Amino acid sequence: MHFPELLPDLHEEVAAHSHLCADPERAVVPASFGQQVLAVAAGAVVLDAVYRRPMELRTARSA
Repeated sequence: MHFPELLPDLHEEVAAHSHLCADPERAVVPASFGQQVLAVAAGAVVLDAVYRRPMELRTARSA
């Protein structure tokens, strides 16, 4: 899956939300996610929630 027209938007979001990535254009390239792009995207959403609000993380035991 490859959508080159979305790459500038992705770079903008990485720059806005990353504290460590100084150059998103070099770090995030179309091939960097490989064939598992949807799995990476899903994992990114989960990790975003975990890192933004770690104390609100619910586990199977606390549910």
